[in-house]
Amino acid sequence: MEIDHILCKAASMGFNEDKMHPNQSCSPVSRSNSTGAKVFVDASLKEGVGTGVGFIVVDSEGVFMAAAVRTFPEALDARTTEALGVLWCIETLMEIGISHVTIHTDYLQVVQFWKKKRWCHTYFEEIIQDSIDKGKELHDLKLVHVRRNLNKIANFLANFAFDSTSTIWLDEVPSLLQQLFNVVFNVSVQNLPWLA
Repeated sequence: MEIDHILCKAASMGFNEDKMHPNQSCSPVSRSNSTGAKVFVDASLKEGVGTGVGFIVVDSEGVFMAAAVRTFPEALDARTTEALGVLWCIETLMEIGISHVTIHTDYLQVVQFWKKKRWCHTYFEEIIQDSIDKGKELHDLKLVHVRRNLNKIANFLANFAFDSTSTIWLDEVPSLLQQLFNVVFNVSVQNLPWLA
């Protein structure tokens, strides 16, 4: 399925300059260490409102690289919403110049279908196939499952998206995330092997 078809079904996929965090543009991340980046993505549904998606990117040492939020006007089923979040995440990573990534999602079915060889051509599976195709443009992309309790920041961002415009933060942890980021990644770097 072409991305234009997804755009028709679930609104625009990219960022507009005027909807980015003030004083930031959609240029490649200035950090030279984008190799081995870890991305945590999540989506949230609100009936009658739509879908919120958020992700955070850290390097292999847990240093903040980027975070982003956006909403889609439709509230799709949970697995399609998560798959759409992964696709949007991949497109945004390409746009801001981050490659060599492992994307972590807490929705196991998305990971299982990512690895599946046969397709039934449902909307969900078409989004997964588009994600795989787009992901080929990122070098060494992996999609893995992570327990929900290890995806707290992405979950927070997905819910925050409903109270925000589409926004991306680069290089500096936004103040709204600072405390949660410090708790999650200071503990994670020292004690959790999933970050390594």
